[in-house]
Amino acid sequence: MKLKRDLYKDEQKIIIDKLINILQLDSNNSLILYDLDNNYDKQEKIYELIPEIKQYFKVGSVKSLTYPEQMKCVYLSVIKLVIKNEYNMFTKDFRIVKNEDIIRTKKIFLLKNNILKDI
Repeated sequence: MKLKRDLYKDEQKIIIDKLINILQLDSNNSLILYDLDNNYDKQEKIYELIPEIKQYFKVGSVKSLTYPEQMKCVYLSVIKLVIKNEYNMFTKDFRIVKNEDIIRTKKIFLLKNNILKDI
């Protein structure tokens, strides 16, 4: 029995590219979690990818796709699941000032796997 990562390598790459385009990473290949949490358009686009993700990725052990009503940030779980084969995800505490309020959030960095192999 062949694994989905071997059978659907090209399809997975297409989905990863779609997801990266949706996230609109900045020049540091990063995004701010607060912005993603408050951008319902991006979240909806990620949710629209779920049927394709279920078809081409192994999702049986991913609770957010099996029982989405029990999870808070399904879109973040989807991102982690999809990019893990090509990207490493790192987070860093980050603060934003909005209307004189300091908001604590995370900054997420995505680095291609082959970059770390060269170090």
